[in-house]
Amino acid sequence: MHELQAKGHSVMLIAPAYPGAGDPPEDDVIRVSSHALPLGTGGRLMKMHRVLELTERLRSWNYDIIHIHTPFVAHFVGAMLSRRLRIPAVETWNTFYEEELRPYAPYVRRSWVRAVAQAMSRFQCHGVDGLIVRSAEMRNRLQEYGVRTPVTLIPAAVETQLFQRGDGDRFRAAHHVRPEQLMLLYVGRLDRSAPVEFVLQALQEVRREIPEALLVIAGEGPAEPSLRAKAEQLDLRDHVSFVGHMDRFSELLDCYNAAECFVFPGHSENQGMALLEAMAAGLPVVATTSLQTRDILSEDSHAVVTEERAADFAAAIVNVLREPERRGQLAAAGRQYVQRWSASVTVEQVLDCYQEIIALHNQPERVLAR
Repeated sequence: MHELQAKGHSVMLIAPAYPGAGDPPEDDVIRVSSHALPLGTGGRLMKMHRVLELTERLRSWNYDIIHIHTPFVAHFVGAMLSRRLRIPAVETWNTFYEEELRPYAPYVRRSWVRAVAQAMSRFQCHGVDGLIVRSAEMRNRLQEYGVRTPVTLIPAAVETQLFQRGDGDRFRAAHHVRPEQLMLLYVGRLDRSAPVEFVLQALQEVRREIPEALLVIAGEGPAEPSLRAKAEQLDLRDHVSFVGHMDRFSELLDCYNAAECFVFPGHSENQGMALLEAMAAGLPVVATTSLQTRDILSEDSHAVVTEERAADFAAAIVNVLREPERRGQLAAAGRQYVQRWSASVTVEQVLDCYQEIIALHNQPERVLAR
């Protein structure tokens, strides 16, 4: 958003209001009344009618394109605004429904879940004029589903300079991390317990070799109570610190800069934004891969990538923690590598995508996929 504005473009963000957030008014942000997501995930859903009430206001500002970033309410209201304002809509597609639906239907045949996921994906993707995906694998998956909407591959963007500003000593002092402790860091929503349980199991193995290892978990969500219980069960209570949600422009920067190693179980999140942020902060990365992160974790990423087995993951962590010189080499190489995901680079690709979609939308003879 800021990169687009820096290039002279007008941008308006429409987002849900969070009770008690106390955000100061901004000229380029409209907060819309919302209600909580079910199952205690901590997210918010905008009220559709409140967004649609903005139609004439938005029409008067003569916007050229709508960019949708999340599925469900944001998708449907964005598509409706697109039709009302007669401007194209592009959507960043991060949702892999086959994984998202599985925890909610554990006793349903996998083939049925897959069929529903594919139908949902086709339906939503055909409701917009263009799609942006973060990985070649996601693009291929949508093509396999039969999606006909034009798809553009644009990597996730990260403000690389921002993540070099943190104060690691300040974080350690605030959270009582002792100087001799070697800090592992996991950052992400705690919506599901499986990814962090995998890291906890690996931590058990790590502590046999490095007793002073400490895992810091930055994030919140409904899985936190079960994860705390799992840490107790594994006798890791004194070696795991849950620090909750952290402001990404202050506390989180300090958190990244306090750690010795970033741990990333690939199935923990779709986009891998925390993975890129950690690299930008100069953290060595030990990871497994997922659909959305295989492009990031390529051979020249300088991340240590293992099979999805706790023993392998733990062995890689031990090797990184034991070798300070190697940590420095991985950190420097990762910082250089992540520059290809800098916001200043990807914004040009986004603008090219916008221009193509607008041109296609303005062709009288175009055939819409809707």
